[in-house]
Amino acid sequence: MSYEPLTPKLILNASEKGNIPLLVLATHNSGKVHELQRLLQGTWHGEITGAATYGLTPPAETGTSFQENARLKAEVVC
Repeated sequence: MSYEPLTPKLILNASEKGNIPLLVLATHNSGKVHELQRLLQGTWHGEITGAATYGLTPPAETGTSFQENARLKAEVVC
């Protein structure tokens, strides 16, 4: 099964940190966010946050596979 690439939405970062790269993960799981922040420490020079930070509602996981559910989540932030 193949999927078309998603077109990212522009999410404005209203932080006082200035103009820094922003990576919004398609998850509401803070543990996953912290894990990726730890893994990318020293290599990603921007902010990493989850979908909950922007009040994005998690979609119902109605897919029949992990990949389909991941895409549903990604569509919320893209």
